Amino acid sequence: MTVASQLAQRNQRFDYILCIEGAGWPVDWFDLSQGFAGDLFVNNDLNGDLASLLGATIHHGMEPQSGVSEEIDPVTLVWTLSSMSFEIKDVDGWWLANHTPRASGIDDTLAADLDFADVAVDLTTAAHSDGTAIWIANRELVLLGGLAAGVYATSTRGYLGTRQGSVVRDPAANTHGHWSSGTSTTTNARWWNGRKMALFAHVPGEAAANCELRWFGKLRGVAEPTTGEVGSLSGVGDFM
Repeated sequence: MTVASQLAQRNQRFDYILCIEGAGWPVDWFDLSQGFAGDLFVNNDLNGDLASLLGATIHHGMEPQSGVSEEIDPVTLVWTLSSMSFEIKDVDGWWLANHTPRASGIDDTLAADLDFADVAVDLTTAAHSDGTAIWIANRELVLLGGLAAGVYATSTRGYLGTRQGSVVRDPAANTHGHWSSGTSTTTNARWWNGRKMALFAHVPGEAAANCELRWFGKLRGVAEPTTGEVGSLSGVGDFM
């Protein structure tokens, strides 16, 4: 059953799935049948099979609060999505362990330039194991491939929805999306404000291809207590 069909029912049953850039994201944004990757937050898992259906790790504790605000201009008939607020209770301590400035990480640097299309990543110390995810300049997440001759070959660039390549342009050298040798890398991102977020609706029991995007925006704040749970995450709508 599709999301639209479920919405037409008198009694509706939904799982809501929150994706955060760099934490969990669709494998292919334009083909949801390929499922998701990384770590996702959900409000429900009514059938208990979301992890296998989506192909990602599921974390419970997302609690929508005020929902999504929206408005329509009666003159132009333009429909606008605005903000969404919610809370995520870090019931298994995953966020606190992996995605805060306090979390420990392994720092390194690029030992060679990395062009936009390159998939072979050369790091100074080569201290990571295969399949480790590293952040380049806290912006691009790269899933490292197999280590051969000191280089991580066949790495996955722009992993989990992050932007691939540097935003710095060098017109003189005719380069774009180029990371220079010496750029810092780390296994733990130090900032999250401004990262993309997407909320999907899912009908229990249906395949990942039947997930439907209900809201898209950017993270605008993370308020964390010292232990126990992630406080409030707030987002602002941005379909651009």
